[in-house]
Amino acid sequence: MRTRLVPGAFGLTLLFAAGCFRIPAPAAPERPQFENELVHTTPAAGGGRTKQTHHDDGKPHSAVLQHTDTFKQDGVEIKVGVQFIGRRDGKDMYQIEYTVTAGGKSETVTREVAYEGVRLVVVPGPPATYALQPPGD
Repeated sequence: MRTRLVPGAFGLTLLFAAGCFRIPAPAAPERPQFENELVHTTPAAGGGRTKQTHHDDGKPHSAVLQHTDTFKQDGVEIKVGVQFIGRRDGKDMYQIEYTVTAGGKSETVTREVAYEGVRLVVVPGPPATYALQPPGD
């Protein structure tokens, strides 16, 4: 019987019979399953699209993992954050944080939304509208 020496915790050495122990490959980071882009419209800045492309096993996959915008309009500061937090029940879960600061006071709304590959408004306007949608829609 062949044995393999594998360093264990705190410098201890553990013995395992050959073939009985396999060190698993590191897990790939969890990515959204649905491709998407973040489309935003604001009166002050007009609008835009945020698209992030990642390469998993050499294949391009476009999905927003994290995005933050801050803009000012008529003495009001608005900050929007969108972050992928994982998958749940076959859906991509995102945390949305929306902060409005005016007259020295701030109000923040934080919520989770489930994206299923069809257009989803994550911050309803006015003054800004943000939506996750399939790329190019």
